Amino acid sequence: MASFRPGTRESFTILGLLGAALLPAGAFGWTWDASYRHETENVGIGCKYGQGKEELQLDVSEKAGNGSLLLGLKGRVMDDSSAVNRVAAHVDYVWDVAANWHLSAGYQTMRYFRKPAGLNKQGNEIQGSVRWGNDLSVEGGVCYNFDEEDFGLYFSLAQSASLAAIGWDFLGVRSLLSVGYDHCARPGGVANFFQEIAPGERCGFFYYGWGGDLRFKLKSLPGDLFIGVRYAGNSAPKENWNNAVGHHRNMLWAAMGGTLRF
Repeated sequence: MASFRPGTRESFTILGLLGAALLPAGAFGWTWDASYRHETENVGIGCKYGQGKEELQLDVSEKAGNGSLLLGLKGRVMDDSSAVNRVAAHVDYVWDVAANWHLSAGYQTMRYFRKPAGLNKQGNEIQGSVRWGNDLSVEGGVCYNFDEEDFGLYFSLAQSASLAAIGWDFLGVRSLLSVGYDHCARPGGVANFFQEIAPGERCGFFYYGWGGDLRFKLKSLPGDLFIGVRYAGNSAPKENWNNAVGHHRNMLWAAMGGTLRF
């Protein structure tokens, strides 16, 4: 029996249909964000996949109780025609605990398209975090992917600043430094991954990264554009499974995109 394997156009069509379901929420008083991002490399949790990517995201949020409820959809389309595409939906709740203190908990379900044979078609993940600050913020979090038996911890430090003080009120800068640990027992959902596909290789590793953006405020629209650079590395050997594409432990790449907020 023939199987349906969406390509780039089909993946964006699926994301668009899901996004249309969220837009009525915005019409009833919810606020929503629409964002687009292009990165010249696809790097996730310290892993280098070796292709550029496009990301489109829609989020809606509403004040609820002592915090905010967030619903969102995110699509990823890889520039390499043989690489895996993804559509993910998430729900999160952020508690405003005290001045500048926030706790969050959420769930994310992912569906993969154009995937290699033997890998899972889906993923399910829970996450939680605590954050302090506004322009200068500190955040720590934990996540777990049930399908890959993947446990992760991370810590990040972010700094945002406007250049209005020097007369450039249309410009801002943002920097993010992050470190973390990832322990994935079943990459791709493959139960015997470390016995048959990557025998003798390491399961857990530390990773680190930095990103810097120059942001341009849009005077005619409620949003901004950005252009920036990203850097990521990890403690695993170059030949390890997570560095298999290109055998890079460290990588530097470019990112650009924008967000509209209503």
